[in-house]
Amino acid sequence: MFAALATMTDDPQVPADSRRWWSLLWVLLAFLLGSLLASLVGCSGETTEAQQIEDPAKLLESYDNSRRRHDPIRFEEVDLGEFFTTRYVPGKGTYAVSFHLYAVVDRQHREELAAAKSKREKRMRDAIFTTLAKTELEYFREPTLAWIRSELMTAINRSLQTRVVRDVVFGEFSFEKT
Repeated sequence: MFAALATMTDDPQVPADSRRWWSLLWVLLAFLLGSLLASLVGCSGETTEAQQIEDPAKLLESYDNSRRRHDPIRFEEVDLGEFFTTRYVPGKGTYAVSFHLYAVVDRQHREELAAAKSKREKRMRDAIFTTLAKTELEYFREPTLAWIRSELMTAINRSLQTRVVRDVVFGEFSFEKT
């Protein structure tokens, strides 16, 4: 079979489209055989964490349904306050950012968030302003603000020393040049 594939790709009587198709098939077959050989032989006798993660069955088993970010019944929004800051960008001017921020938390963790927020609210606000100061301008122009939301969620959880905040959402977000 391999000899037939090799001769088909070199035969001038076979149309160019067919030769490309057979060449692609040949490369795909070589890749699959190489992958099969690599998976059978492996690099070492030990199972690394990366190899365990690559196993789809183990990945599905480890999926935690409770880590969902939004659920109108289980989760609720907790007010984190209003924020306003300005950013000077050399050569581009000064920009003003203002928004109302809400944390999305599981209902059963609402009290834990309230306790952490009352103890460390100043740290949380400083972490939010630091994150905004480090954020590039193009992320403020994203329609979903996904990158900023992700960074703010991480900063809030770190500053409050908890992992109960699943997501953050903005209310009245404004980003404009002043």
